Amino acid sequence: MLSETEENLIQQYYTQTLNEADKQLFIAKLRENGGRNEFAQTFKLQQRIEQILQNNPVAQARLIVEKLGDDLFFDTPLDIAETEKKTETSYSLAELLAMFEPEAAWETATATRSQTDTTESPDSLQTWVVLPENAIECRSKDQLHFELEQAAPCELNCKVYNNHQEAVATHQIPAREVSFSITVPAQPGRFYWELTPTDRSTKRQIGTAKGMFFVERGLVPM
Repeated sequence: MLSETEENLIQQYYTQTLNEADKQLFIAKLRENGGRNEFAQTFKLQQRIEQILQNNPVAQARLIVEKLGDDLFFDTPLDIAETEKKTETSYSLAELLAMFEPEAAWETATATRSQTDTTESPDSLQTWVVLPENAIECRSKDQLHFELEQAAPCELNCKVYNNHQEAVATHQIPAREVSFSITVPAQPGRFYWELTPTDRSTKRQIGTAKGMFFVERGLVPM
């Protein structure tokens, strides 16, 4: 059973109210015993539940009804047809399947979670990435949150690629940032991110970091 402090850490993570000391404690607890601990398992379970609710509108609707009760019913009637029209996808199943097709080279890179350019240093940017977890599921235009175990000494270039190796977004991360977020693409699919130091010397020392994430994965059977 988690302590009150541990429960507060998880709650503050979701509300983005962790101070610097608590961030370090949160990361340390996630990594304790290689992630095989009650705190890390509880956090991952809560993330999984959130993903299930995101990808299962029926379960999400049921949860909303249970929480709101009579407050769910408004004085002004809702235009259900218009709401459905706004949420329906314009992609065919074949198009969606193509969007979620894995890209072999990127899958290998993200699976190894090690992309250093040198063996001279035991440190690598890839090992500094605590969050996001690989293959995390996101909704359209969500924020993908990054937590680094330590800060890079130079600016980082964060690029997002689709599964056709096309760059779809670029973000500049200031030097010495250990916590930052990027906006995920609006369209569904399988995407990959890459963090690259802009300074060549630093890149030779710590390499790059890569990961994979899904957007609206619930739209297709996986």
